Amino acid sequence: MSDTTSMKFKADSLFSIGEYYEASLLYHKASYFSLSEKNKALLLLRKTDCLKQCGAFAEGGQALSKIDLLALSDSLIISIKYQEGFCAYLAQDYQLAESHLIQTVLYTKDSSLIIPTLPILSLTLNELNKWQESKRTLLLYISKTYQNNLIIRDSLVKNLETFYAKENIPKLKKPNKARIMSQIIPGLGQCYAGYYKEGIFFKSVFLV
Repeated sequence: MSDTTSMKFKADSLFSIGEYYEASLLYHKASYFSLSEKNKALLLLRKTDCLKQCGAFAEGGQALSKIDLLALSDSLIISIKYQEGFCAYLAQDYQLAESHLIQTVLYTKDSSLIIPTLPILSLTLNELNKWQESKRTLLLYISKTYQNNLIIRDSLVKNLETFYAKENIPKLKKPNKARIMSQIIPGLGQCYAGYYKEGIFFKSVFLV
């Protein structure tokens, strides 16, 4: 077993028992000694997972900033940009979050890779009061995700139209708004209400 593999194994073990900060240090150390850019990126993504669990959202995003994206596959690049944007969102740096999430389209011609990033982009646009852009983003997500289930799609579109009606433009993080968002994606409402650890959405997108 190589030193890098051994460190990752120990870090995984620490993560599994909730020792997130200690695990983050080992993932970082393993990434430093990794000879593969792909493995280095994967290890730093795990470090970011640890820091998110610690509530160190800004630091989690910064952990990914020095990865050499040009050496990676499109899907891994999108994962990294998504996590950078997600961390910035959780850190309430919405301008930075928007920047990272919008950049995802620059790194791939495969639009299907972008679809899972759209919900967090939509929430970010809400925080920036870009209501119509947010609405269009979620409409695109719904149309692509539920294209084979018209009943669900039409129901979600109806909810979305209500959510973004002029008289209902969200100005505060209210429970009824979170409920509607959760009908679009499980866990998204919890994120909208600010409860990161309670949302399943975060565990289902781009787990690497």
